[in-house]
Amino acid sequence: MTGCSWEIARRVTGDKHAAIEPVLTATDIITVQDLVTRVPVSDQVLGYAWALVRATRPASAEAPEFINRWVAWGAGPRGVLTLVNAAKARAVMYGRYHATVGDVQAILKPALRHRIAANYAAQSQSIGSEQIIDMLLEAVPADRVYERPAA
Repeated sequence: MTGCSWEIARRVTGDKHAAIEPVLTATDIITVQDLVTRVPVSDQVLGYAWALVRATRPASAEAPEFINRWVAWGAGPRGVLTLVNAAKARAVMYGRYHATVGDVQAILKPALRHRIAANYAAQSQSIGSEQIIDMLLEAVPADRVYERPAA
């Protein structure tokens, strides 16, 4: 163990606790959450997020061949919700009033890496969820026109 690791272990397992200074109040957090829910998202952005998630599911019509070969299970409907809400939050953080396809792409790995399970074939080739997401970005076109499905 290095000296730094030693000190971390000592601090975390000791009985002394550092003072924590809040940076936001509960009201601040609720205000920001409310703001994010009001950020508009176009059908194009929603459709792109939906297409990315659908493409992670083995045996789905939208799944590229490498998904069927290397994925045990993919993201579910909450994956779409996560992508859209995180994209909206990112837009706010960057001072924009709407989410973009670029926002979805920027948060794709942190939003989906734990929602995609590489199978044994992928693991045997040192292919994990992050590499699969990189391939997914190449396979699912961002510039395809995504529209609201007919009711």
